[in-house]
Amino acid sequence: MLKKQAQNHQDFSNMKPVGMGDVVAAATTAVGVKPCGGCAKRKAALNKATPGWLSRILLRSSQLVDRLKARVWKR
Repeated sequence: MLKKQAQNHQDFSNMKPVGMGDVVAAATTAVGVKPCGGCAKRKAALNKATPGWLSRILLRSSQLVDRLKARVWKR
């Protein structure tokens, strides 16, 4: 089972940088909020303040998962 999961592992190092503005925009759009001019400004400001934070978090967590899997497989 673990080997199958390892084959499905995604490479987050090549992911487009995603800031907090992108995440907020996607969440508000998903719940039906229509974007306005102020939304675009907030998105840009949030992305400038938090550039690429999501891709860095996903990359670090996937590296941690890889290390844990390697320890489990050695047993």
